Amino acid sequence: MLRTSLIFSFVLGEEIEVFNIRARRDSPGLRPQHLAVVNAFASATGGHADGAKVGSDTIRFSPGKVVDADIEIDVGTAGSVTLILQTLLSAISLKGLGAEASVKGGTDTRWSPTYDYVENVFEPAALALGVPIYTGVKRRGYYPAGGGLVHGRCHPASKGSYVTFDRRPSDNGVNIYSVCGNLPESVAVRQAESAAEKLRKAGAVIGATSVQRVESESPGTSILTSHVEPGMVFLGGDAIGERGVRAEEVGAAAASLIASPLAKGASVDRHLADMLVPLMALQGGGEMVTDEETQHLKTNLELAATFTRCEYEIAKEGELFRVRITKR
Repeated sequence: MLRTSLIFSFVLGEEIEVFNIRARRDSPGLRPQHLAVVNAFASATGGHADGAKVGSDTIRFSPGKVVDADIEIDVGTAGSVTLILQTLLSAISLKGLGAEASVKGGTDTRWSPTYDYVENVFEPAALALGVPIYTGVKRRGYYPAGGGLVHGRCHPASKGSYVTFDRRPSDNGVNIYSVCGNLPESVAVRQAESAAEKLRKAGAVIGATSVQRVESESPGTSILTSHVEPGMVFLGGDAIGERGVRAEEVGAAAASLIASPLAKGASVDRHLADMLVPLMALQGGGEMVTDEETQHLKTNLELAATFTRCEYEIAKEGELFRVRITKR
């Protein structure tokens, strides 16, 4: 809710107050990774945030009007680089502006999309909605040290039009991107082989496979399975390695996430669906067919309606869900 609200706040020029933050969690209030997004957003856009501290259950954000064209952010920990760039660059582009940003931190961390997911799934989907965002990873960063570096840029969004993503995926195949940092390359190979095996058993065709070992301050791994047809289909499933979890399990987890929407015939995976809601609502509206009605999706739709007064609907179609966002 906080990240989505920041996008709407900046683009629409409205002050916001978010309260009862993570009230039902074991450790309520803002955590360092959430605080990093708020501080990065405020510093880059000239905004001001009251209550921006770890543990705070309420924050008031006043959007600025001037964007730094050359943004540099150091999270200082393994906080998610992808969440910062995704939120920040989307908002700047939708505001009709352009900027470049360099962000240091964690590139592949828990509870956030991996870098490869952002580059290979989110970015082409955003572009199809007229929101041009481009990133390049310079160094991977894993928990706990972080130390990753990603450069990103955005250009002003084009005039929005009603866009529909409802095409069933073709048989072009699933691409696999497997990466490990400061670990034997065999770990990344095992991840990729496990993902491919599970996908084949599910009836999927395997496309291109990339296996890479990189240097990183902390050891870590990540894997993405993706099927993207530009302008039409955007499916991805990612996973990160953890201590005590076998590489084969990590690869299988990523494969499982894409196997369901692929088999059902979805055009947008369940995680991407909620990411695209603010973009659709602030552009020309649209439709997308996804495989699951998640709480994140419903929350972002309600936020979009609150900020923009758009109308939305989630319609069940067999095993799928059609999401419609209509601007008034």
